[in-house]
Amino acid sequence: RLDPLGGGGTPGAAEAPGGAYAEADRRRLCEEILADGFVQSFVDFFYLTHRPDPNAEPTPMVDGGAGREIEVPPEEMLYVRDNLTQAENARRQGDTTTVYGAYSNLAQHFQKVKDPKTGVYFYEKCLEISRLTGDKRGEMAANNDLGLIYQGMNDVNSAIKFHERHLELATDGEVPSEENVAAKELIKVYKKVAGTKEGANDHEEAVQYYQKCLEAARLAQEKRSEGMACYRLGRAYIMMEEPLRAISFLEDYEAICKELRDLEGEGQACAAIASAYQMLTNDEKAVEYLDKCLSIAS
Repeated sequence: RLDPLGGGGTPGAAEAPGGAYAEADRRRLCEEILADGFVQSFVDFFYLTHRPDPNAEPTPMVDGGAGREIEVPPEEMLYVRDNLTQAENARRQGDTTTVYGAYSNLAQHFQKVKDPKTGVYFYEKCLEISRLTGDKRGEMAANNDLGLIYQGMNDVNSAIKFHERHLELATDGEVPSEENVAAKELIKVYKKVAGTKEGANDHEEAVQYYQKCLEAARLAQEKRSEGMACYRLGRAYIMMEEPLRAISFLEDYEAICKELRDLEGEGQACAAIASAYQMLTNDEKAVEYLDKCLSIAS
């Protein structure tokens, strides 16, 4: 099988003035797929080789409102054809492992050619197959892949949904390695949402996501991320004028920084704790922590 993903350019692609050869290849492959009895593969192949180019520069709409049609190199057409027909043939034989593998190949391919939406389409097919067959490992993998691709698309809400499902499956199945993978990704997406909420001065919502971030960090045993979440929670509670709750998290952050020998973080923690004690009008404690800051800085 020709694999356009492993090399550089596409042999012969430059020889096709105006895309004439590519169009002939596309038509021939469509006819062959249909003649071989792969109806669903024909439908998918036709769409994939006639879809709007996802990476085209913005241009005036043409052809009745459709964007510029994608130009698919001949080797890529073969790769897509091979995987589609392999999946359809394997489905007829009840070989769901091969079906899953073929759709996963296509999803990864479309990610690599910067067409994540089409990648999502095929990862969703992987998810559907794994659910239908009770393949929990496959379902975990598909949820992880969908979470990652949505992260790349900056759709954090969708990413959270799939990473949380991944974690749920891993927890139910008692698979610690998968719990760790899901938790690490959730740290990233929770932190991103919390930062957005914080930037909009929505501190209550920020606290909710930083708390989720903290729980994920503890599950993943990521001390640095755990410390970051404690610090952000402490700062958010100071902004909400809840200094006692802030101090609890900031002291946890201070302890983690000491454990990691992070002097900069330790100084940061002491300064924030001093601010919290100032809010409580406990000047003695505030001065104590400010003195700690000076000691660390020197």
